[in-house]
Amino acid sequence: MMAVSLGLSLLAVGGAIAIVPEIYRIAVVSNGWLEPARFAELYAISQFAPGPNAMIVALIGWEVMGGGGSAAGWEGSPPWRPSSARRA
Repeated sequence: MMAVSLGLSLLAVGGAIAIVPEIYRIAVVSNGWLEPARFAELYAISQFAPGPNAMIVALIGWEVMGGGGSAAGWEGSPPWRPSSARRA
């Protein structure tokens, strides 16, 4: 999960929303981690909830691997983390 997030963070020039199709391809089509409907639900939650758009990465990590997957996905995508979550 962390390796996928790190790789995608290099492509996130337009923000997290720019790589959602690639996240879909990796999570649903290539690896089969999620069903298409579940991906849509997680995407809707990430857009509705307050916080960064890249919350989808943490939600997919949580769905696939539990709390450890959520942390790995979130920590693997440093440019997406809010400034309050970055280490000094």
